[in-house]
Amino acid sequence: MTTENYSVVYHQAFPILKIDLPPKGAVKANASALVAMDRNVQLTGKMEGGVLGALWRSFSGESFFLQRYEANDKGGWVWLGPSLPGALQRIDLDGKEDYLVQRGGFLAGGPNVDVSTKVQTIMRGMFSGDGFFVVRLSGVGPVFLSSFGGIDTVELAEGQSCVIDFSRLVAWPASMKYNITIPAKGLWSAVTTGQILGCQFTGPGKIYVQSISSIHFASSAAQMLSPFFVASKN
Repeated sequence: MTTENYSVVYHQAFPILKIDLPPKGAVKANASALVAMDRNVQLTGKMEGGVLGALWRSFSGESFFLQRYEANDKGGWVWLGPSLPGALQRIDLDGKEDYLVQRGGFLAGGPNVDVSTKVQTIMRGMFSGDGFFVVRLSGVGPVFLSSFGGIDTVELAEGQSCVIDFSRLVAWPASMKYNITIPAKGLWSAVTTGQILGCQFTGPGKIYVQSISSIHFASSAAQMLSPFFVASKN
């Protein structure tokens, strides 16, 4: 994958990542990412990091086996898509800075990108909504992340801080300092505003956030659908 051989269509709604692979070129992706591919591309499953690495990766919401698409000596194309409506974001890894990514946020990456797992602290694992495991991306090459809803960035200079809702996080540099905090002023305000806990980041660094919370969306959907289930029982 290079800068010139990919494009994203329907970017802020139901995106498709279109990749033109050069001869013998390859890309790896999360399971069930395939939309379409031509006959010159071969799809295989790869258990990266061995059994233990693949098992730990599955704890972070990614697939046990990663997909690998490799073109033959004629080159080929492949289209990939996320499982939720939203946007795609490209991050270029330089081998120096790793990124941490929310559960299910990894869509695809170059062949030299490593997809592994990071264990969170007990406090962050209990309250973040991502559980005790998040995806860790390292290596060199392009990475494409998927979000739920639109995606934007919060960039902090040295010493700057901000608070972000756990369920809105998409990705952040592994080197960034962060801790759990109460966004509202006092416990009563936290209860009445619904913002019980958040993640306070301190710069420098760029944080990727999504416009829709999967947790809040699921709760709202359950409330809207509950009358239909009650009616069906009666």
